[in-house]
Amino acid sequence: MNFDKNNLLSIVSAISPISTIASEVKENKEKTENFGQDTTNSGFGIFIRRIISIIFSCIAAYLSWTCNTASNSSMLAKVFFAIFAAMFGLIYILFYSMFSSSACDILIKNKAKQNI
Repeated sequence: MNFDKNNLLSIVSAISPISTIASEVKENKEKTENFGQDTTNSGFGIFIRRIISIIFSCIAAYLSWTCNTASNSSMLAKVFFAIFAAMFGLIYILFYSMFSSSACDILIKNKAKQNI
């Protein structure tokens, strides 16, 4: 499989809102440099990447919030970590699935037993 710079950028742009914004800035710069030339970048593709990025950000913020709620973190910590998780969307989801999911599941089960 051959990866060039544009393919790698489009893969990374779905990871987080920060990288999506960076890719849009790069695309706008290329559009101004290539003014008058036909480009294949479509506004619909940018829209789809933005929607996917927002979905991953919301999922990451939810996972962070529920895990921090189960561990009895303060409200400030929950808000801070939820914002941090939302900024890094897919990266946080991958981290959560590799390292935090089992620990959070145990905390949530213990909290549920205490409430019964």
